[in-house]
Amino acid sequence: MNWQDSYESLWAMRHQLIKDLMGSGETHPARLHYLLQWFHRFYDPSGPIDHANNRDGFPLLPTGVPAFRTMVVEDQVVVVPFYDNPNDFLVDLLIKDKPEAVVELGSGYGRNLIELFYRGGPSGIPYYAGEFTESGTAFADTLGSLSADLPIVPFRFDHNDPDLSIVNESSFVVFFTCHSIEQVTKLRPDYFKILADQATRVMGIHFEPFGFQIPGSNTELDNVQKRYFENNNWNMNLYDVLQASAESGEINLKHVSKNSVSSTDRGNPTSLIVWESNS
Repeated sequence: MNWQDSYESLWAMRHQLIKDLMGSGETHPARLHYLLQWFHRFYDPSGPIDHANNRDGFPLLPTGVPAFRTMVVEDQVVVVPFYDNPNDFLVDLLIKDKPEAVVELGSGYGRNLIELFYRGGPSGIPYYAGEFTESGTAFADTLGSLSADLPIVPFRFDHNDPDLSIVNESSFVVFFTCHSIEQVTKLRPDYFKILADQATRVMGIHFEPFGFQIPGSNTELDNVQKRYFENNNWNMNLYDVLQASAESGEINLKHVSKNSVSSTDRGNPTSLIVWESNS
């Protein structure tokens, strides 16, 4: 088969996938585009990608893909996180395990929720935007009012005094944070229990810069990050609270990986936590 025929076949296959998605109710071009990207993360023209046997031996994330990948920058092969965008991780985690609601805690104006939805996140459910500031909440409300497809529900939220009474769903709720707990000087010891008690099943995902808190973390980068947090009076106990909640049985800790999420801040890299409530 020559290259023209090969591409003819590939585009026909991708077009058929898009038409199948449209038949299931997907109609927004952005969602269709990013759902095609989801497909390519797990399939190639020959079938499912065998991520477990990736050539570099990288460990797998809970989504089933390697935590890292290699790419060429100038004349060097460098290791980078698999996901360029943490919202793609959420898409891959939730695409076959749809919750009743998604709640971001520390959402700002709702950027992550908007990206999550249009990158292929769960449809037909509320996206709660919990934000400390009044201005950020008003901003999210303005953007949420522009689309009937994306039901953003803004509310005021404080990590130090977590009130989640606005979240009505009670069967399966997903909470996530992204560089939000980092600014909580001292996380309360019952923080994860409060979230875990919100529904029959709760999943928590945290994209937070806590790598320097993990025992044994003493690299130059760890020390730079630790000093940065000390100087800003930022969080120093996320990992300790997480471990204590797991050891007491309040949560089931599924995954922790250090500096595994793409970050443009070389002095404040992002690590990953995934946990679930105990049934």
